[in-house]
Amino acid sequence: MTDHRPRKQVLPGTGVVLVHDFCRAAGIDQPRLLALAEAGVVSLLYRRGEPLGLFDDRLPPTAELGEAGVDVPQDYLSRLRYDLPDDATPRPEDASWTMGWD
Repeated sequence: MTDHRPRKQVLPGTGVVLVHDFCRAAGIDQPRLLALAEAGVVSLLYRRGEPLGLFDDRLPPTAELGEAGVDVPQDYLSRLRYDLPDDATPRPEDASWTMGWD
């Protein structure tokens, strides 16, 4: 019997950084990330046995990665938090208009 109920989405609103995004920002490859997970430096989120991402509130600081022998850019955390396409970047709203009931 097949379950046809809609599944909950995995990523929206959970605060997850995808594996490939983390690897790109930190300048490491996925096998190195898996080695860091085995050493307990990072905690990975798995889906169906495959690494999916890391919870954004548990990302290791640059110093901790450095102690583990990984040379990451000093600003790797800011790359993860602000690496959005231009149309997704929050901008201050222009308050020059108002809504009314004309």
